[in-house]
Amino acid sequence: MFAKQKLFFALLLLLILVSACAPAPTATPVPPTAAPKPTEAPKPTAVPPTAVPPTAAPKPTEAPKPTDVPKPTEAPKPTAAPVAAKGLADKFAQPDQTVEYHFMIQVAALAEKDLDKAYSASVVEPLKTVVEIGALGKPKPGIYVDSKEYGLEKGNLIIRVRDGQITLKARASSPEVLLDLENCSSKKYEMDYFGTPDYSISSDIKFEASEFDIKPPALTITKLWEFIEKKCPAVWKQIQAPVKSAGAIEIPGVANMYSAEAKLKHATAAKLKEAGVAVWFFPPTDKFLVELAFTGFVKDRADVDKMYAELQTTLKNAGLLKADQSSKTQQYFASYFGARK
Repeated sequence: MFAKQKLFFALLLLLILVSACAPAPTATPVPPTAAPKPTEAPKPTAVPPTAVPPTAAPKPTEAPKPTDVPKPTEAPKPTAAPVAAKGLADKFAQPDQTVEYHFMIQVAALAEKDLDKAYSASVVEPLKTVVEIGALGKPKPGIYVDSKEYGLEKGNLIIRVRDGQITLKARASSPEVLLDLENCSSKKYEMDYFGTPDYSISSDIKFEASEFDIKPPALTITKLWEFIEKKCPAVWKQIQAPVKSAGAIEIPGVANMYSAEAKLKHATAAKLKEAGVAVWFFPPTDKFLVELAFTGFVKDRADVDKMYAELQTTLKNAGLLKADQSSKTQQYFASYFGARK
């Protein structure tokens, strides 16, 4: 048993020695393995091209032009008067439209308190060679309104107040600048002849005495505007511009207006629509006027113009034409406001 163990250890020792003395095995070189290439992303499958119209590149947004920028609102400029409708001149040329002719008559000093006695000697007798004049009617109060700067007149507008009637009149030397007033109670196109023609469009507002008191101090400018607006809103709207630009409008005074019918002693007088004499006083001043006026038709204009020229010569030669041939309206304001500056 012992011998077997001895033999076993001897063989084990021999095996150890042989292993220690044997040359180490040569390592077989192993080629380096190449690093794996990165996997490429799969290429997209080609799609057959579809013809697509080129889209225009959006244009750059332009800066707003100066005209695109809202302009600041300007304050309204005073307007002389709204421009008349095209073709307005044709309305004055209609055969049945009228032309009113005026002569301011030179008369010696005349006082209203002496009118009954002085009328015949101062007015009727001096004119009897050219006209037959009837008796004077009762006086009617009459009022015009304007500013001392004549703002309404500069705007070609006249506003007159009488018993039972307010008259708004657009008047100018040319029809193209006239305001074609709306028809309130009645309306008239007419030429006023003062040596040269003026064109006028008048619109009347008629009322009962109980509706509106025209006697100052009951009558005020504010009440007048309110009444015009109430009775004829359309014409009130039209006159806003000249009224607003006229300045401080006043009631200068109340004139006493007398009138008489007349008949001219001329062959053409038969063609006239009417004729008359006006005598106006402007209390409390000592101013007054006497006017001879007559109205003809456009269709008879040539004959009536000729008659007017002949009468003018006759009156002038007789010393009966007043130097101041301005209208009754202008003489009313001159009497109360004084001579124009």
